[in-house]
Amino acid sequence: MILGEEGLTAIYGDEQFATIEWSDCEVVLHWSNGSVVVIGRDGDRVPVLVDKFGRNGAQAALDELKRHVPADRFVLMPD
Repeated sequence: MILGEEGLTAIYGDEQFATIEWSDCEVVLHWSNGSVVVIGRDGDRVPVLVDKFGRNGAQAALDELKRHVPADRFVLMPD
């Protein structure tokens, strides 16, 4: 996972990746455990799961998302 000024990129193997620019973020699903799934305008999804990135990594992504994405695009998901 790469967090940048333009957006969020997930890397899946050598040549597969998904990038969602902050301006193209349609919704941010987040759970009370800290996991996040970002969904872009084109349907791409970038999961930032606590199990994979740890609580600090997921929190860093959520903090960055809150800086760049309007609050009305965040949806708290039931556990």
